[in-house]
Amino acid sequence: MMSFSYHWQACRQIIAALHFNENVQREVATTKDGTEKHVVVFPKYKSGDDFTVKPTMVNQTFDYVDKLMNMVFEICELNQPAVMATPASPPLANGKRRPTEEELQSVVARRFKRLCYYCVSGVNRQWWCT
Repeated sequence: MMSFSYHWQACRQIIAALHFNENVQREVATTKDGTEKHVVVFPKYKSGDDFTVKPTMVNQTFDYVDKLMNMVFEICELNQPAVMATPASPPLANGKRRPTEEELQSVVARRFKRLCYYCVSGVNRQWWCT
């Protein structure tokens, strides 16, 4: 199983929000004579000759990266340990009680109870047949 650090997930979430906020209100691209650009798409859910016209937006900007890098360098130069050492929240499973082996066996026995060779013959019964 792969696990991702809390800090990495938080960083990715913040960067995604910064990117969205910067590019959410992009304008429609225009040609040299000032008319808006559009593109024709043929979605799979529309059969036959049905199509949809969508506006072509201007290219995305990534100005937030420069601002973010400047902030990182400022924090590193000032050596602010309070900003750099944010504690991670504990995993969700930490507050749960771990079941004992007997509890696990009884759950499996109840869930998968069936008549098998061991139950019918009574010879060498196994714990999962109880």
